[in-house]
Amino acid sequence: MSKEWPGGIVNKTAPTITAPTDGEGGSASGVWSLDEVMVHEKAGNWPKPNKKRQLWGFGRNANGQLGLGATGGDGETQAHTSPMQIGSLTDWAQVALGGAHSIATKTDGTLWSWGYNSTGQLGQDNTTQLVSPNQVGALTTWGSDVGPSGDGNAQISCGNGTSHMIMNDGTLWSMGRGSQGQLGMNNTTIYSSPVQVGSLTNWRELAVGGGYNFMHSIKTDGTLWAWGKQDNGQLGDGSTTARSSPVQIGSVTTWVTVAQSGPTWTGELLVAVVPSPKPPLAPAPQVQSGPSVLIAAEIY
Repeated sequence: MSKEWPGGIVNKTAPTITAPTDGEGGSASGVWSLDEVMVHEKAGNWPKPNKKRQLWGFGRNANGQLGLGATGGDGETQAHTSPMQIGSLTDWAQVALGGAHSIATKTDGTLWSWGYNSTGQLGQDNTTQLVSPNQVGALTTWGSDVGPSGDGNAQISCGNGTSHMIMNDGTLWSMGRGSQGQLGMNNTTIYSSPVQVGSLTNWRELAVGGGYNFMHSIKTDGTLWAWGKQDNGQLGDGSTTARSSPVQIGSVTTWVTVAQSGPTWTGELLVAVVPSPKPPLAPAPQVQSGPSVLIAAEIY
């Protein structure tokens, strides 16, 4: 089977190849069998996908959460009803949306943020709103796993005025509003720059969708953990007690991926997956949605 072009087509027409230039581009028309594709891949004839990673957004933009700056034509906080490219960079790795802010990592391990910033959720050590992506600090060790074909674990997540990140060393970090213990810092403090949650180095994946003042995460040992607001049992620990630091949910050690409702005011929901018998790698979120907004990372 082709490693670059998975699938299966048997019938074929005469192919035409346009060779890539400087390692990029090129095309192949016609329909080939997989065996023929592999022959030309090995010979270096078949054009490889360049996997450029652009960022696009559309929807509500009252707080600059689309990150478009003034490129919209009618002001930097105009809503958009069709996809707009966010800048011209092609090295985005992961993206996450909160109530009215966004964070993203690049393939170089840097962390970026933009949008609403009333509680320091952008990690810029201030509460200034930003309408285009700005780098958070100077570190290049933020989780930016995109996997061999864009399928890594979710290593960033946003909530209602909060942001959560996992570094490449497996440490967990948070920033923003902590009034419900949702930062996991064992307090209710606001942090306007990234702070480490505990000292563990075995965090693997954050929930897709930051929830309304709560968060879930999976460790490398397959256990599920949660913290933050809990008035409807949304943490899953058998109670309605808020938790200001991570607590383990049950004793299962085969959790693969977890998703929770975005930061809405209508309820809380958790969806998690337990596989059998062996957990595969969970797909990274290439599309993230918040209240009336969507941002997608396009790989092509």
